[in-house]
Amino acid sequence: MRALKALVIVMGILILAGLAAVAFTVARRAGAPADEPVATGTPPGISAPAAGAGTPAFGTVQVPLADGYAYDGATAEGGRLLVRLRGRDGRGRIVVLDLATGRRLGIVEVAPDAALPAAR
Repeated sequence: MRALKALVIVMGILILAGLAAVAFTVARRAGAPADEPVATGTPPGISAPAAGAGTPAFGTVQVPLADGYAYDGATAEGGRLLVRLRGRDGRGRIVVLDLATGRRLGIVEVAPDAALPAAR
Protein backbone atom coordinates (compact mmCIF):
# COMPACT_ATOMS: atom_id res chain seq x y z
CA MET A 1 0.00 0.00 0.00
CA ARG A 2 2.89 2.32 0.81
CA ALA A 3 4.42 1.78 -2.64
CA LEU A 4 1.12 2.59 -4.35
CA LYS A 5 0.82 5.81 -2.37
CA ALA A 6 4.38 6.84 -3.30
CA LEU A 7 3.70 6.02 -6.97
CA VAL A 8 0.56 8.18 -7.00
CA ILE A 9 2.46 11.10 -5.45
CA VAL A 10 5.34 10.80 -7.97
CA MET A 11 2.90 10.67 -10.91
CA GLY A 12 1.05 13.71 -9.59
CA ILE A 13 4.33 15.64 -9.41
CA LEU A 14 5.18 14.61 -12.99
CA ILE A 15 1.77 15.78 -14.22
CA LEU A 16 2.23 19.16 -12.52
CA ALA A 17 5.74 19.52 -14.00
CA GLY A 18 4.39 18.74 -17.48
CA LEU A 19 1.60 21.31 -17.14
CA ALA A 20 4.12 23.91 -15.96
CA ALA A 21 6.32 23.23 -19.01
CA VAL A 22 3.34 23.63 -21.37
CA ALA A 23 2.26 26.87 -19.67
CA PHE A 24 5.83 28.24 -19.85
CA THR A 25 6.11 27.42 -23.58
CA VAL A 26 2.74 29.03 -24.40
CA ALA A 27 3.62 32.17 -22.43
CA ARG A 28 7.05 32.42 -24.10
CA ARG A 29 5.63 32.10 -27.62
CA ALA A 30 2.81 34.53 -26.92
CA GLY A 31 5.25 37.15 -25.64
CA ALA A 32 7.73 36.90 -28.54
CA PRO A 33 7.73 39.80 -31.03
CA ALA A 34 6.28 38.94 -34.47
CA ASP A 35 9.59 39.43 -36.30
CA GLU A 36 11.68 37.42 -33.81
CA PRO A 37 11.73 33.70 -34.61
CA VAL A 38 11.07 31.32 -31.72
CA ALA A 39 12.99 28.04 -31.57
CA THR A 40 10.53 25.30 -32.48
CA GLY A 41 12.76 22.32 -33.07
CA THR A 42 13.62 23.18 -36.68
CA PRO A 43 16.61 21.15 -37.86
CA PRO A 44 19.93 23.04 -37.89
CA GLY A 45 20.69 24.84 -41.14
CA ILE A 46 17.02 25.23 -42.11
CA SER A 47 15.23 28.43 -41.26
CA ALA A 48 12.05 30.00 -42.53
CA PRO A 49 12.14 33.73 -43.21
CA ALA A 50 10.25 35.69 -40.59
CA ALA A 51 7.11 37.42 -41.80
CA GLY A 52 7.72 41.11 -42.38
CA ALA A 53 11.44 40.76 -41.66
CA GLY A 54 12.21 43.41 -44.27
CA THR A 55 14.12 41.13 -46.64
CA PRO A 56 15.55 43.34 -49.38
CA ALA A 57 14.33 42.72 -52.92
CA PHE A 58 16.89 41.06 -55.16
CA GLY A 59 15.70 42.53 -58.46
CA THR A 60 15.25 40.56 -61.67
CA VAL A 61 16.59 37.02 -61.92
CA GLN A 62 16.82 35.30 -65.28
CA VAL A 63 16.50 31.51 -65.42
CA PRO A 64 18.24 30.34 -68.60
CA LEU A 65 16.35 27.75 -70.66
CA ALA A 66 18.36 25.03 -72.38
CA ASP A 67 17.44 24.30 -76.01
CA GLY A 68 14.22 22.32 -76.21
CA TYR A 69 12.93 23.26 -72.74
CA ALA A 70 9.86 25.37 -71.98
CA TYR A 71 8.43 26.83 -68.77
CA ASP A 72 6.00 24.38 -67.12
CA GLY A 73 5.09 26.14 -63.86
CA ALA A 74 6.52 27.19 -60.50
CA THR A 75 5.90 26.56 -56.83
CA ALA A 76 7.11 28.52 -53.79
CA GLU A 77 7.84 26.37 -50.76
CA GLY A 78 10.00 26.76 -47.66
CA GLY A 79 11.77 29.94 -48.80
CA ARG A 80 12.55 28.43 -52.19
CA LEU A 81 11.05 28.80 -55.66
CA LEU A 82 10.86 25.60 -57.70
CA VAL A 83 10.66 26.41 -61.44
CA ARG A 84 9.54 23.44 -63.55
CA LEU A 85 10.82 23.13 -67.12
CA ARG A 86 9.64 20.52 -69.64
CA GLY A 87 11.67 19.26 -72.59
CA ARG A 88 10.30 18.11 -75.96
CA ASP A 89 11.79 14.66 -75.35
CA GLY A 90 9.83 14.14 -72.10
CA ARG A 91 12.68 15.11 -69.82
CA GLY A 92 12.07 17.66 -67.14
CA ARG A 93 14.11 20.04 -65.05
CA ILE A 94 13.43 21.70 -61.73
CA VAL A 95 15.46 24.84 -61.08
CA VAL A 96 15.64 25.67 -57.35
CA LEU A 97 15.98 29.38 -56.46
CA ASP A 98 16.39 30.99 -53.03
CA LEU A 99 13.50 33.44 -52.56
CA ALA A 100 15.48 35.68 -50.19
CA THR A 101 18.43 36.26 -52.54
CA GLY A 102 17.30 35.09 -55.99
CA ARG A 103 20.39 32.86 -56.17
CA ARG A 104 20.11 29.56 -58.05
CA LEU A 105 20.63 26.74 -55.56
CA GLY A 106 20.63 23.88 -58.04
CA ILE A 107 18.96 21.98 -60.85
CA VAL A 108 17.18 18.64 -60.58
CA GLU A 109 17.08 16.61 -63.81
CA VAL A 110 13.93 14.50 -64.26
CA ALA A 111 13.96 11.78 -66.92
CA PRO A 112 11.30 9.31 -68.11
CA ASP A 113 11.74 5.74 -66.82
CA ALA A 114 13.03 4.56 -70.21
CA ALA A 115 15.93 7.03 -70.04
CA LEU A 116 17.06 5.94 -66.56
CA PRO A 117 19.89 3.38 -66.22
CA ALA A 118 18.78 -0.09 -65.16
CA ALA A 119 19.16 -0.96 -61.47
CA ARG A 120 21.76 -3.62 -60.70
